[in-house]
Amino acid sequence: MLFFYRASVGKSNLNEIHFQNGMYNLALMDNLNLSHNIIEQINIKWHRESPHTIDLSYNNLKFVYLHGQTTYNLNLSSNYQLTLDNNVQLNLSQLKYIDLSNINFRSFKNVNLFHNLTTIQTLILNNNHLDMKILNWNVFHPMSKYLTHLSLYNMSIEQLEGYLDNQKQLLTIDLYKNNIKCDCSLKTLVKWLNFTSETYKYYDVLKRAVRIKCNIYEVAADDLCDQTSIRISSLTKYLILFIMAILIFVVIIKLINRFIKRLKHRRNNFYHRVYTDADVITLDERNLRENNDE
Repeated sequence: MLFFYRASVGKSNLNEIHFQNGMYNLALMDNLNLSHNIIEQINIKWHRESPHTIDLSYNNLKFVYLHGQTTYNLNLSSNYQLTLDNNVQLNLSQLKYIDLSNINFRSFKNVNLFHNLTTIQTLILNNNHLDMKILNWNVFHPMSKYLTHLSLYNMSIEQLEGYLDNQKQLLTIDLYKNNIKCDCSLKTLVKWLNFTSETYKYYDVLKRAVRIKCNIYEVAADDLCDQTSIRISSLTKYLILFIMAILIFVVIIKLINRFIKRLKHRRNNFYHRVYTDADVITLDERNLRENNDE
């Protein structure tokens, strides 16, 4: 039986890897380097132990399936055709670090892969230009238990939404080289920066850090942010009251119209009855005269 501590087959023009049942005992393997090849598919299943670090960067990957229990670091960067849909299936129960830079990642919507990365501490998504320029922090909720470092460098992000309240372990965020507006929406970042957890489970640090091309403290400290929020809430309240007034007015108009229609209907019935009685009287008088003439 063969034992490997390191395996490097980079720049070997490999185009496909299938390793389903395990030919070698890889329990002690530290590093598996398959970078800088032309691999399009990789399908590897280790029943128990797996390499601690797997490097698959700079390939032509379109399909990835990895299964193992002792892989901590995974590099899938610079696979420009790789999308984060069902073509990426990772069953790595101890994965701590993943690099997904420079792949075909266009949107944070429906990223099922994130739900399988619950043990991730470091997530790197650099240089993936989004079609939708909005980032909602809630997409990282499945990783909130352990996520400590998040890198979103140069992703064409323009707007931030949601809250970071559930990211108790998160220590660093890289938002540099994005087009984020320096406005009151950055107050969420300031609130997160100022939050001090009682204990950090993995890192002994004093402060959190964020890299962004904007002085977020000046923006968030501006009284205009509070005034704007107050103004927006006031406008919302007045708008709701205005809509309610319109609805009440419409209801009253309808009730008045209904009352007028009923009143007209009653008058028509009354006139009809009077006309009928008079007509009966006239007929009786005519009959009486005819009888007298006879």
